Amino acid sequence: MTTPVFILQDGAVDELMSVVLATRMSEVDVLGVGIANADCLGEPTVRTTRKLLH
Repeated sequence: MTTPVFILQDGAVDELMSVVLATRMSEVDVLGVGIANADCLGEPTVRTTRKLLH
């Protein structure tokens, strides 16, 4: 059984790593990733996150 998760992140390195780790875990079903424009620039963070997900 998998656990559905939605990741909300702001593009910091630790949060980008959490995206990578969560997508590699068989017991986690990543439903989506949201970007909070807090400690990052929105567009570069979106591009980087998309690369990590594909």
